[in-house]
Amino acid sequence: AGNKLTQYPNDNVVIGYLALDAQTGLNADSYNGGIGSNAASDINNTNSFFSNVLIGYAAGYKAGGGDNVAIGSEALRASAGSAVPSRSIAIGRKALEDIQNANGNIAIGYYVGESTMVHGDDNIFIGNYVNSSGYSGVDSTRQLKIGYQDIIPFSASLDTGDVVFPSSASFTGLPTSEPTITGSLWISGSSVAHPSSSYLMIFNP
Repeated sequence: AGNKLTQYPNDNVVIGYLALDAQTGLNADSYNGGIGSNAASDINNTNSFFSNVLIGYAAGYKAGGGDNVAIGSEALRASAGSAVPSRSIAIGRKALEDIQNANGNIAIGYYVGESTMVHGDDNIFIGNYVNSSGYSGVDSTRQLKIGYQDIIPFSASLDTGDVVFPSSASFTGLPTSEPTITGSLWISGSSVAHPSSSYLMIFNP
């Protein structure tokens, strides 16, 4: 545990076989917590490794960078020694596994974001297998996705704030009497099923 920490290591907590076992010549790794066999093992030897909390077998393995939180077996485990994820939170087994130079991502769930986040930044993924390699995973940037496997009932752009519904939206608890609207109301849209696609269809089936 803590083997090869030779250049200015300060204030680290290291518990477990090969935990925080750095590559030779690591620059200034400080303020890290590594708990678990191979947690933060073989970390990048060309970048500072600082202020990380890595808990679980191989959590943060081969990763560099700083300000990460990884909780779960192989969470935030990188596939190459050049990976430098920073400012990311991965909670769940294999959450953000195989991540490379992707920053500011939040992934909560089993296998969420696994083997897909190479360079995508500032995403929020919630749900088992969301944005994973086995289920339509993509290297996205600033996206919010909540769901399970390929079913993402709620997604949005964190750039524009636009919400995307994949198929349809249902609402319950609407008033049974005619609503009263005070002020201006603007409704626009189109339907490919209508003879004239410039119409928005609102009806009671």
